[in-house]
Amino acid sequence: SGMAYASQVAVETLAMEASGEGKAGMIAVGEVIRNRSRIERRTFEEVCMRPYQFSCWNSLEWAKEWKKRHLNQEVFNKANKSWIESGHTSMVNGATHYHTLNTKPYWHNKLLKVGVVGNHCFHVESKKPSRYPSDSILCAA
Repeated sequence: SGMAYASQVAVETLAMEASGEGKAGMIAVGEVIRNRSRIERRTFEEVCMRPYQFSCWNSLEWAKEWKKRHLNQEVFNKANKSWIESGHTSMVNGATHYHTLNTKPYWHNKLLKVGVVGNHCFHVESKKPSRYPSDSILCAA
């Protein structure tokens, strides 16, 4: 499989979760996967495939169908480049969680907001006050 495909599941996760968000959105999701992997001491694949963590994998049928329809070589290559780049970027300030701007997951107010990239709001588990005044980042209406 070689180096380029060492993290195929991570690359597919970026594609499914954020290919509509473009390069920045995919890099941001890549950082979240890497942050969780480091903190939880899990492989990238374990992080992505944990139940109910990344909605794209909640239904394996849906994922299979999405990949069949959308995951052509061009989409895969863009996601792969973003995944590689996410190894040395810091767009999401250490975030371990994110959600779309129009959803409010149950943990939404328990975690610290640390940034918005495209249509996703990013959070970190922390007791420290945020560098961002909470009203400067509007996650969900």
